[in-house]
Amino acid sequence: MRFPLLFLLLVSCSYTVQPADLPPSFYGIDVAETIDSAETAFLGVETLLLQSDDAFSLDVQPGVLIKAVGDGSPAGIAGLRIGDILLSYDSHPTDDPQRLTSLLASERHSRSVQLEIQRGTEVLVADVELAMKITSRLRSKYFIERGLLRVAFSNTEDGMPQIVKLDNLSPLLGAGVVVGDVVQSFQGHDPGSSFELVRRIRSLGPGENVTMAVVKNDGTQQKVICKAWQPERFLTEVGLWPLFYYKRYPGQDKGVFTCGNLVLVDLFSYERDRNEKKYSILGFFGWHTGELILEEE
Repeated sequence: MRFPLLFLLLVSCSYTVQPADLPPSFYGIDVAETIDSAETAFLGVETLLLQSDDAFSLDVQPGVLIKAVGDGSPAGIAGLRIGDILLSYDSHPTDDPQRLTSLLASERHSRSVQLEIQRGTEVLVADVELAMKITSRLRSKYFIERGLLRVAFSNTEDGMPQIVKLDNLSPLLGAGVVVGDVVQSFQGHDPGSSFELVRRIRSLGPGENVTMAVVKNDGTQQKVICKAWQPERFLTEVGLWPLFYYKRYPGQDKGVFTCGNLVLVDLFSYERDRNEKKYSILGFFGWHTGELILEEE
């Protein structure tokens, strides 16, 4: 007789576990900014990120779209046009506007650089004589990814993302990553600039495998494998019929507990909705405590 009873209890046991809700700002991109005055190279173009045809895709297309060319600018003199796609700058890929900005900022004097341009189905090469100018502007110091890897990146002189800050809870710490490492690849692809790398990290799911290649201060390369942060999981519902049943409502200050389920009535039940609490014994005796508070959303 014991075996059927034990089997019945095991079959009737149930529970539900779910991850905690993510905060609204989890996938936000934060940026630290600074004002500087420096002589930088001037190309004379405005560029846009080249988006995929799929509006929901985060894949990066090669090159940046030229949306404006200044009259008499180095780019204008070299024959660049609105609608051209800038593929590379002196053999450096330019897959996002931030990378191009970093490459121009790294120049220390006027010189000739080679640009690779796509115009329609034709790929062209243009030799452009850079101009130098003094600028005083607000620029991005580093970009911060707070959720999945908890890391901040700035751009090196050649536009590669370099780690400048690591949170104590960053999963990268356990994989041997330190401040100063330069990211060479992310998930097997070019990482883009620091902004673009943060954008790529945002496309990950919590707990997803992460593969990176970094260059250390001594020039050695290291492969990094870890998992993106994932939220804590908690029990929302558990029951062992007919002994007891408990349920909580995530995101709501509510809960239910019953003891001794007799099919038509519970031996004891308890319900809580914020400040209001309701008790019942065998369905015949019941009482309330607290009060129901209406809150404006």
